[in-house]
Amino acid sequence: ALPILHCNLTSAPNPTSGSYWMKNGEEISGTRNVSASNITEYKISKARADVAGEYLCVFTFQTSPSANASIEIKAAPDIIGHKRSENKNEGQIALLYCKSVGYPHPVWTWRKKVKGEFAELNNSTGRFYINNKDNYTELVIEDLQLNEDPGEYMCNATNHIGSQSFVTILRVRSNLAP
Repeated sequence: ALPILHCNLTSAPNPTSGSYWMKNGEEISGTRNVSASNITEYKISKARADVAGEYLCVFTFQTSPSANASIEIKAAPDIIGHKRSENKNEGQIALLYCKSVGYPHPVWTWRKKVKGEFAELNNSTGRFYINNKDNYTELVIEDLQLNEDPGEYMCNATNHIGSQSFVTILRVRSNLAP
């Protein structure tokens, strides 16, 4: 069964003028109700990881500030976007990324396969840049080196419910190749 979120306003400074629902800070279209009811519900239409997030039910009043309550739906990260492979030339820049759904937002890590084992990226050369924002991460590798950079790179998304990883293969071509 799909979840139904309920809010029941038990005390109010004056009668309500309506209600609506928000998810992760944005109003959910089609949820605005202009009745003076102190009860509102939101039916979740599909059971997937992207349903996870922070929901707010918001009650509005004619002469008072709105009142709200939050409900969290949590799910392990599910990586929904990534590159399977990237082909670049020596000296160019490579951009690898992963995108996930799930809540709370994950902690991201990047690893590279070295001698058969995935190891945390060593940025001793200063050419690796990792940018993480909520459900998205990217790894930028500058000035690609033919003898160091090709291989398998793994992004990992982890929250306290679970984790998921994906591998991208980076190929670097020599500038001397025909």
